[in-house]
Amino acid sequence: MSTVEYLRIGKITGTHGLEGRLKVYIITDDPRRFNGTIPVYVNIRGNKKKFHVDEFIPTKHRIGILRFREMQGKEMAQSLTGCEVFIDVQDAENSRENLDSDTFFYYDIIGCRVYLNGNNFGVVHEIVEAASNDVLVIISEDGREYMIPFVENMVDTANIRQSRIDISPVEGLLEIQE
Repeated sequence: MSTVEYLRIGKITGTHGLEGRLKVYIITDDPRRFNGTIPVYVNIRGNKKKFHVDEFIPTKHRIGILRFREMQGKEMAQSLTGCEVFIDVQDAENSRENLDSDTFFYYDIIGCRVYLNGNNFGVVHEIVEAASNDVLVIISEDGREYMIPFVENMVDTANIRQSRIDISPVEGLLEIQE
């Protein structure tokens, strides 16, 4: 039996109007995932329910307004407040051909070996979304956690297809004890 994996693309933060529209905080870097061409899944108390987007209007600051075809009024919309929105990983993979060659999914990056000055430094454990840019959380070989801004001049993703990331943080960012 195949297990479907999902990518989180948003979080429902409230309702909008009287017709069952929802305010959603956009987590994905590609808001076109809300355009209705692929189904989305809403995590409702641990169960992912399939929905189809009928309308999506991006507003400002990573917020959008959406309406699901299956939405049946404001009460149903209110019950989804706080729920996260996902897409099927396979749908994301199928859309990869429309992306730039230097675009990666979080799951491409998490788990990559990290090298500092050519030496094995650790593994990318997670990616934290910050206001100005994403931050890589790296667990070093000795088990310590480091946070590196995911910016081009500090993180080299040229070898990401080989599950390798090279970092060159600014002086003082890493406090490595010898």
